[in-house]
Amino acid sequence: WTYSQLNADVNKLSNALLDHNVQKGDVVLFQLPNCPEFVFSYLAPQKFGAVTSPANPGFAPEESKVCLDSSEPKVYIYDEANKDNSVKALASADAKPELILMVGDGELPEGHIRFSDFVRDYPDTEPVTDFVPYIYDEMMRLYTSGTTGKPKGVPLYNANEVLTCHDVMMHF
Repeated sequence: WTYSQLNADVNKLSNALLDHNVQKGDVVLFQLPNCPEFVFSYLAPQKFGAVTSPANPGFAPEESKVCLDSSEPKVYIYDEANKDNSVKALASADAKPELILMVGDGELPEGHIRFSDFVRDYPDTEPVTDFVPYIYDEMMRLYTSGTTGKPKGVPLYNANEVLTCHDVMMHF
């Protein structure tokens, strides 16, 4: 991709999320391998102030449950290769995301939406938003393996996050 092509794909997800009432401060939790949807999910929420929250796709269901319950995400995105663990985590979690998106072509669990279908009809233009970034806005909540044996969400603020977005784009 060129930066313009990548931006167009990211905009489709941003516009779809905004259309589904995802707003500034809402968490978009995702557990994806290194794939294009990882980059889209990483960048799209930040265009309008939502919190992007990557978690290890290799987490066991109980670890994913910790991420879901502690972040209470409005959106949860997972890869079909991790479907069984994701479904188990969602079933046991107290927090229930409003949108659950699956990346891939496998059989879709009830109530989940295929990522490609979710973004299909949305424009690739910049999202219309009045969001103005502030240096201390939480932009990302990165889940790491905590010292307690449970995942821990570490917040990154706008001042810290601006360069890691570029690093993710360059790396993938």
